[in-house]
Amino acid sequence: MDFLTKGILSDPTKFFASSASSTAVTPYQLPGPSSSQSLVSSASSSASRLYRDLLDSDQSHDFLAFALQCYIRMLVASPLQVLITLSEAQYQKREVDIYWKNDSSSDVLLPKGMSLRNDQPVATLDGGVWLNIRNLVETEHDGWFLLFKGHLTSFVHNVIFTAIQPTIEEGLNDLFDVYDDSHPATLTISQVIVGGLLSPLELVKTRIIVQQTKKYHSVAGLPTILAEETSLYPLRHLIPSVIIHAVSPLLRSLSIHIITNELGISEQFSPYLFRSMMCGLMMMETLVITPLELARTRIQCLPLKQGSGGFESSVVLSGKYYNGIGNVMVSVISEEGSVGGTSSKKKKTNVPQGDREWTQVDSNVNFGNDFGDPWFENARKLEKARDEKKLSAAGGFWVGVKSLYRGFWPRYVQRLTLYFLKELAEPEKDDFFGIGA
Repeated sequence: MDFLTKGILSDPTKFFASSASSTAVTPYQLPGPSSSQSLVSSASSSASRLYRDLLDSDQSHDFLAFALQCYIRMLVASPLQVLITLSEAQYQKREVDIYWKNDSSSDVLLPKGMSLRNDQPVATLDGGVWLNIRNLVETEHDGWFLLFKGHLTSFVHNVIFTAIQPTIEEGLNDLFDVYDDSHPATLTISQVIVGGLLSPLELVKTRIIVQQTKKYHSVAGLPTILAEETSLYPLRHLIPSVIIHAVSPLLRSLSIHIITNELGISEQFSPYLFRSMMCGLMMMETLVITPLELARTRIQCLPLKQGSGGFESSVVLSGKYYNGIGNVMVSVISEEGSVGGTSSKKKKTNVPQGDREWTQVDSNVNFGNDFGDPWFENARKLEKARDEKKLSAAGGFWVGVKSLYRGFWPRYVQRLTLYFLKELAEPEKDDFFGIGA
């Protein structure tokens, strides 16, 4: 597209200025010798104003209302967040799914010693969003409570992030003489700073959701991590968080630039069309951010050092000790993914629970040649069908890429939900869809 080459590459400052507002923004001025003191002073004054506002009764009432809104949003988004975290943390070895049953019985028959069930309470999450949520609810130990694990930590993180980030952004705007309320560069820098500072909360939230036993208890789990891993800010956890908090606001700024500048759609005059386009571009944002989030989740589930710490998980975790985001992506693409249909879909049969059991058989199983045994007569046909499903190199790569995006749909639904909840909560947007006067 022309705007990508002519806009971003030719003059990045002008592009970001135009994406933040319809009016031009004065280019950044290089900070003088006292730039660090200016930033600290500006941030301190902003923090002081925030503190004085909280002491005021009216402002305190507004803060409580804001905190309540944050809590409701995190509570509504919690089931999707749990599904996203568990599905991305779960190791799904690439294998061909083969199922059979004896015609004379409703039981699924499996040769002795071939059961490949695991001890984790959460089954493989490779179905649709609502099917996977139903599977989570049907787990033995937690049931409905599983859908709300970690929501208090998410609430604390959201409140602190929302309170601190604008203060730092305002200080950066004052430092660089940015006259607009929001600028993509200062917005990104402020989100990176706050995201890095709060990365331990994101770490403990992930482990709370994934854990089977209650080792980590909300924010109180931070001392446990510090005691076992000696640091709350190791680079292997900090770098993925910084990357994600840098990419997210840049993608959102790019989306707004496309809608307002390239397509000429105004939020004020065409609110319905503006939000429709935003929903479409949010899908593109989710496509970019999902593999990064999966990689961060996998890394967060690992202790800082091999052989130290660790916890009992509710899903199957990979036995690998990942070195970084790239290592996670390569490993998932080359080793994981469901072939020949998903086990979750095959479980959707009208059979009373307990009367039959679906069993997943590894693709490397050799059924043998004893065709006089009815077991192997049946197995021989299935082995032939399995051979027909063997993947080419290109097919295997595509299956791995799909596995890398297993959290795409729940994350997209969660983003849409939070977006509309935030829009509806803003008092100046009562005429949400532009239908009223």
